[in-house]
This record gives sequence, structure tokens and C-alpha cells, in this order.
Amino acid sequence: MVSKTQKLGIVRIPVLATLAATFGVFGIAAGLIFESVLLETILNIGVILSVSVVVARISAKSFLQTGSTNVLLLGLAVFEFGFSATLGGFVSSISVSEGIAMY
Repeated sequence: MVSKTQKLGIVRIPVLATLAATFGVFGIAAGLIFESVLLETILNIGVILSVSVVVARISAKSFLQTGSTNVLLLGLAVFEFGFSATLGGFVSSISVSEGIAMY
């Protein structure tokens, strides 16, 4: 039997997707832009880089157990993506075009 909280959790995803599409199509809140270099850097480190480090660590442990180079290369690629995204955030505070090129 499905409880009410599980139903609300399933319904929340289409509602958020519909709201995002509506805001994008009709331009609701298009003028509300908040650019903070510090916030972008903190979020890049906290979300992108931390997830990539966790994936790289798991793939390194898997490589040491199985010896599969594919797993090691996957972990290195994910780590490089996280590092370049974080570095792109740092560079975009200096020059936006160079930050986009870095990312």
C-alpha cells in the first residue's frame, strides 16, 4: 500500500518540471538574476567537486580490487570534470569568456 507521503513525493517531480517549463516559456522572473562569485565557487566545490571526488575514490578502490583500467579511467574522467568545473568557476570571476572556455 502506498502512503500519502510517497504519493506526494511522486507528484512533486512533475509539478516542479511544469513550473520550470512555465517560467521558462513565459519569462516569469527573468529579470531576477543574482550573480555571486563566492556563492558559485562554494557551490562548485560543495556539489560538483565533492561528488567527483567520491566517484573517483570509489573507482580507485574498485580498480585496486579488480584491476580494471576502464573503472580507473572513468574515475579520472569524472574527477577531471569536477576539477575543471571548479577551476572554470574561479576563472569566470576574472573573465566570463575565459571561464566558459575553461569549463
